[in-house]
Amino acid sequence: MKKKGFTLIELLVVIAIIAILAAMLLPVLSRARERARMAVCINNLKQIVLAARMYMEDWDGWLPLHNGYNDNWMVSLAKSDAGGNYIKDINVFICPSSYAYKPLPQGYKWPNKYTYSIFYNGAAPMLRTNISELMRYSQIHNKSVSDMIYVCDGWRNMSGWGGWPWVYARTTTEEAKTQSYSPHPRHIGDMVGFGFIDGHAEMFKCEETQVVTFSDTQGLWYKK
Repeated sequence: MKKKGFTLIELLVVIAIIAILAAMLLPVLSRARERARMAVCINNLKQIVLAARMYMEDWDGWLPLHNGYNDNWMVSLAKSDAGGNYIKDINVFICPSSYAYKPLPQGYKWPNKYTYSIFYNGAAPMLRTNISELMRYSQIHNKSVSDMIYVCDGWRNMSGWGGWPWVYARTTTEEAKTQSYSPHPRHIGDMVGFGFIDGHAEMFKCEETQVVTFSDTQGLWYKK
């Protein structure tokens, strides 16, 4: 007896079922991949803040700062002829979830590819003071250092360079998405990766941060 094959309608039904299953599974797989990238990002931030703490121990309590584009905080930390010896793999400075970053123009000091930024308050609207005045460890006295933000996912703006050495404190996701020199909400649920002075890292939204002032002109960025 001759075997009966599939009819065209049956084949179309099978294809439709496969398409439906794929549509259901792809978002799940996409989220799983992003969760894995988030884990790498957290690990990168931990390496950065731990390296910053080692630098601080070697330099009498001072943390690496943005002292200029040819003397940025990454030069102080990364292993190179011009910099430190605390981070050996410069890929640590690149978040795997970042989809927009460009190398700095020629003339800027190595490394010139990164997606993380330290907090800088040199000309922020809310506080007009240079953060370098407060970056000695012994001067951080307002709150626990476990809540003090040192570095985060950052970007310059949506259309220009992706990476930038420093960012201003932003306490809302809308500000971060629309204003230049901001933390970058590039993870699931508009979350941002943050690295803290005590050496740990977390992910949460900008709404969970605040600027704590020491005086009318001095302040730092904290998790609430």
